[in-house]
Amino acid sequence: MGRVVLLSEERCEHQHVHTDGDYDEMYPQGVALPEERFPVSVLLALQKDTYLRVWRGGHKLLERCPPDEADELPPGLQPIDAELVHVPVGHMIMFRQDLPHGGEAYEREHIRLHSYYEPTGYKHLVDAVGPFSDIFSDTLLHGWDRPTTSNDRKRAKEG
Repeated sequence: MGRVVLLSEERCEHQHVHTDGDYDEMYPQGVALPEERFPVSVLLALQKDTYLRVWRGGHKLLERCPPDEADELPPGLQPIDAELVHVPVGHMIMFRQDLPHGGEAYEREHIRLHSYYEPTGYKHLVDAVGPFSDIFSDTLLHGWDRPTTSNDRKRAKEG
């Protein structure tokens, strides 16, 4: 288990799409670890207006399209739009480490806590950003390069 305090500086841009885990560790021999052993990440909101961009179902795409075997979507698969998830103060969101996601842009300095929960023997790569960049680019998973609007934030809080 690892814990990281995330600090976004004033007027920072959002993170690019990434996963928190290493593909070879999460998919040994190309097969996903069993659910009870799958590594997860947790984001705890310490301040108001905490958001996380997620590509819901993106981990299912990774199961069918390993990063070292393709640089485009296989036939029949469609791009996935990013969704903005609001995490209220004191609440947390837990997600599989293979879920494509990215931190939100912030106008003011913003702090939150990020933790990793992993099975015994799992080798976490610190800052495993971009292992799927060939698959999850702006042409395949769109929406991440679009500035967040007040309507996006309102929908995320309501949703």
